Amino acid sequence: MTINKHRRALLQGVSLGGLASAIPLASAATAKAAADALQRNEFPVPDFDSLIGDLVTIDNQSGYRVKAEVVEVADLAFDSNAHQRPVYLRPRAKLVRLEVQGDEHFQGDLCTVSHKKLGQLQLLLTQVPNKHGKLGLEIIFN
Repeated sequence: MTINKHRRALLQGVSLGGLASAIPLASAATAKAAADALQRNEFPVPDFDSLIGDLVTIDNQSGYRVKAEVVEVADLAFDSNAHQRPVYLRPRAKLVRLEVQGDEHFQGDLCTVSHKKLGQLQLLLTQVPNKHGKLGLEIIFN
């Protein structure tokens, strides 16, 4: 058993060492900057700002369909003295709040959100109460 652990550690060290020696430092820094920019821009945030007051259709994975109103779109500032926001994330997160028509209950679920301007989007929706205690669905784009 200890031989396998030592062998695994050796193989991991060799593969990481080989990768590190294959990439010069200058190109590694350039590649990291390019990868960070790509991750930030790879998935643009859909234009929910223009949809405030509109209804979207939500289909969950169980086939349940409801209508929801886009009631809020806001930027969330990252405010921490102890930690820095990772560079591969957008400078600010975007919050989209939806109010579901009716009293349906949702768990954190991957759903299809549809609108004629946006098309169909696969998004993770989370049920969160607003400041008055009314439950709604929130989407966070990081």
